[in-house]
Amino acid sequence: MKLTRRAIRTYQYTVLFFSIVSLILINHPTIFLASVFVTLTLTLYVLRGIRKIRKLSGECFEAFLGISPNVLSIGDRSKVRVCVESKIEDRLKIEIYIPLSGGLKIDSGEANWSGVIDPKNNATIEFTVKVEKSGLLEVGPVIIIVKDDFELVCKDININSTGLIYSSVEPMRARSIVTAPLPIGFNYPGYTSHPFIGINEQYRDSIQSNHSSLKNIDWRRTARAEGEEVYIKEYSKRRSSDIILGFGSGLDLDLPSYGNVLNWIVQVAISYALCYLREGSRIWILNYNDGRPVITQLKLRYGELTLRGGSTPSGGYLIYISRLVDPNELNSIKEYLNVQRFRVDILLIDLLDEVSDLVRDRVINYEAERLKQLASNIQESIKHVRLRDLLSSIRRSLVSR
Repeated sequence: MKLTRRAIRTYQYTVLFFSIVSLILINHPTIFLASVFVTLTLTLYVLRGIRKIRKLSGECFEAFLGISPNVLSIGDRSKVRVCVESKIEDRLKIEIYIPLSGGLKIDSGEANWSGVIDPKNNATIEFTVKVEKSGLLEVGPVIIIVKDDFELVCKDININSTGLIYSSVEPMRARSIVTAPLPIGFNYPGYTSHPFIGINEQYRDSIQSNHSSLKNIDWRRTARAEGEEVYIKEYSKRRSSDIILGFGSGLDLDLPSYGNVLNWIVQVAISYALCYLREGSRIWILNYNDGRPVITQLKLRYGELTLRGGSTPSGGYLIYISRLVDPNELNSIKEYLNVQRFRVDILLIDLLDEVSDLVRDRVINYEAERLKQLASNIQESIKHVRLRDLLSSIRRSLVSR
């Protein structure tokens, strides 16, 4: 809760005016009474405005943020649409502001709005952003500034509605989902020739059986048996699962061999996860930024990747890649996801080899001691990973899910 610029300027101009007049009419009682009256009147209006808006919170509003498309390459443009609805009956004067992370530039439209809102009149913002950098880029959260009728008092309300844009240097595409027929008659994802995930698109093996259905008969092997034995195709079980790829603190820095470390890690992780997405696994991207985790689901449709918000998995496998610079990071992630339902695999990134020629020895010793202390204090499964070994570590984590 704070005063608006209008209220502050009104107070300033009032004090300045009566100060000048009092110099002209020294010790005149009318000047004193007039200044007290004006000040008290302004104060009463301020208190009235505080009473009206002090109980407002994020639960009084509902915000919908849509980004299309949200998996892009550098130089592409994306359309952002934000709709804010009010859940209370009173008419409210508000301002809406949508912050953008570095690497996003407004190409057309505006990322702010001001006006009056009520349950019958929603606020809608549409603008286009241009991607100027690779990596995970945030749009939001939605910030609502509520004002009283005289615009003397305002209150900032943050709506937890944040969208992610994943930008790569080159366009990313993936083949469509491979499916195989099941005995119940549905086409279900998850049966492919990947050695660690499912089975062959055809079948794993065929066994001797008196199965009467003609649908799953292995005709070639039955023919080789000259009709004396009937073999049917035996399918392996599908191994799709819910996977969260988390990216934590301390990664947004530049190194000569890798460029921006966070962007490089995100691109590597998503590239390896694409085949699992094709197998029918559901994959979410978790980005930790300043104590505020943001999660979106990675979707594949007709070979195009998209990020879709509004869903959080209730369980599965969390692969969390971080340097854990923020001391409250793990606690925030645990509260956000309810980690008891997840199998957690933390990949603690060690950059000592990459920065040994760039920093002093005492900095390297401090970082080595910090990583050692973290590894001993954390209860979950944690792996000390050097950046050059990250590719194989991600692959092993995904395979062992």
